[in-house]
Amino acid sequence: MGDVIGFIGLGIMGMPMSKRLRETGYEVIVYDISSEPVEKLVEVGAKKSASPKDVACRSDVVISMLPTPTITKKVIFGEDGVNAGIRRGSVYIDMSTSDPLLTSHIAEVFEEKGVRTLDAPVSGGIKGAREGTLTIMVGGCRATFERVKDVLSCMGKNIMYTGRVGSAHTLKVINNMLLAMNMAATSEALALGVKAGIEPTMMRDIMSVSSGRSYALEVKVRDFVFPRNFAPGFTVDLLNKDIDIALNLGRRLGTPVLLGNSIRQLYESLVAKGQGGKDASIIITFFEEMMHTKKIKGKPS
Repeated sequence: MGDVIGFIGLGIMGMPMSKRLRETGYEVIVYDISSEPVEKLVEVGAKKSASPKDVACRSDVVISMLPTPTITKKVIFGEDGVNAGIRRGSVYIDMSTSDPLLTSHIAEVFEEKGVRTLDAPVSGGIKGAREGTLTIMVGGCRATFERVKDVLSCMGKNIMYTGRVGSAHTLKVINNMLLAMNMAATSEALALGVKAGIEPTMMRDIMSVSSGRSYALEVKVRDFVFPRNFAPGFTVDLLNKDIDIALNLGRRLGTPVLLGNSIRQLYESLVAKGQGGKDASIIITFFEEMMHTKKIKGKPS
């Protein structure tokens, strides 16, 4: 436990992830624009800092978990940002879901300072963050990955190396675009079945062991749709951000992304209704309203 870990961004994912690091014995220095999560982590032994620059000055490994690439860019290159304080020989890990183009730029700037960069986005939601069972995809130098693997293992169960820096962020936004597609398709199928008089719990149970199964069907429907609990979770706004990054990737590569563009419009309709802060599973309401079905509820599995 020799490395001092700096953690920037203590939101719904960053808070439990940094707490896991502290509980497993690491010295953790934390920063967030909100003082409340900082104080909660101080209560379990973390140390607070004055700025991202201050975090970087005091840490061997700097981790950020931030909501958008725009915020990440500001935290790294803004006044009192990480770039102003990061030390030669340290490692920067971006665990956000971010733009691989930005990730590559950060890596180039830090390489000149003698700092290694990894992109390590996560999957598994709040539950996985709390329990330390996240899936973590990691791009960057293989030797650097091996150096910090123990740190990552405190937060995740499945730690997978994806290749060059930026590759993990590329994979993650494509994965999240697929989740958006699966959630919309699952919602349409459930609404159609209910419209036809099929009991929703039975429909889910049968499809979950059939060829139409997916994470959206098995987990999102169980935990969000059936109990009608659309508190995030993974918000519509954040999912739209990830789809946009994937679509921009397609444009840069000169290739059409047909379903991705269509799905983006569906989720944009939720934003127009003021539901951007809700869990992405709220897409079920779009299909309920379109098909004039009752609210889809189910029994616990």
